[in-house]
Amino acid sequence: MRSELHNSLAEQIYFLLKDKILSGELKSGMPISEEAIASQFGVSRTPIREALRRLAEYGLVTLKPHSNARVCSIDEKQARDIVLVRYNLESMAIDNLKDDLFKADFLKLSKIVADCNIAQANGERGKVLELDSLFHSTLIGCSDNSALSRIYELMDSQFQLVRFVQCPKEEHLNHYIAQHNLILQSILVGNFDECKKILREHITHDLD
Repeated sequence: MRSELHNSLAEQIYFLLKDKILSGELKSGMPISEEAIASQFGVSRTPIREALRRLAEYGLVTLKPHSNARVCSIDEKQARDIVLVRYNLESMAIDNLKDDLFKADFLKLSKIVADCNIAQANGERGKVLELDSLFHSTLIGCSDNSALSRIYELMDSQFQLVRFVQCPKEEHLNHYIAQHNLILQSILVGNFDECKKILREHITHDLD
């Protein structure tokens, strides 16, 4: 029973901190105090350390002995490099999209778009970014290229970190979120050049 409680607490703290990082509440390079979290939630440091370890494995946090964990930092040059890699991976997926897989996943993609719009309307920025990531990884899967999907999965935390540099204002984020539907519609009508044009703006923002 104690083990299940520990796992539950670690899971809750993991998702809470992850949401704070992805929403920008915990900013790039900011320290994360185990003591402060323990005091806030009235828990021991054991589940907190487990949550931080998972965040470090995901690539959002750096851990050093005898020091506070810190939110990973990224500079503009690194962000531009990552954005270029991401665009080329997604562009490759669009060029190799399998029509039957896209049609099979269309309802799933449409629901992600709808859920993302709802999250944005509710001001749940962390959830918006999670759903945006799910939308793009699902689209990558429609290329039926396991190597491409695996590379994209391994790079996901890096794609998330780029948000620290891009960090669009709400009105701009609304625009980028609306592009999900435009991407789907351009694929439906077979206009892949337009799809990749939308993708470039959607992914690069002002880092291109």
